[in-house]
Amino acid sequence: MISSLFFLCYVMQSGD
Repeated sequence: MISSLFFLCYVMQSGD
């Protein structure tokens, strides 16, 4: 589950 959180943060950070 933690991986999903990191992935979401990454996506939100690199929204471009």
